[in-house]
Amino acid sequence: MKVAEFTVPGKPVPMPRPRLAHGRVYVPTRLASYKDAIAWAAKAHIPKPLTGLVGIAIHFGLRGKGDIDNLAKSVLDALNGVAYHDDSQVVFLQSELRRGGDEYTTITIYTIENAK
Repeated sequence: MKVAEFTVPGKPVPMPRPRLAHGRVYVPTRLASYKDAIAWAAKAHIPKPLTGLVGIAIHFGLRGKGDIDNLAKSVLDALNGVAYHDDSQVVFLQSELRRGGDEYTTITIYTIENAK
């Protein structure tokens, strides 16, 4: 059952490889802002994290380069603890990347019932 669908305008930001700076893991500002935007949009549609199994469909619009798996990692990381309690609840994931045109991320979140 569909729970929420929302779009975050702007350039999708892929999850980079971990980098260390001054003995700490560094998260680029651009990535932090992107994940915050996703989390706020999710909170507007899902007041508390879902329990049970979850499915997610993600559609990216991107003009430049980007690996779809790293783009999806950014979204899943942003939703963890916001749309669902733990990413182990995600049992279905669909990602689509459209190059050219507008830049955006559209996320659809479903509850999965009777999964075996």
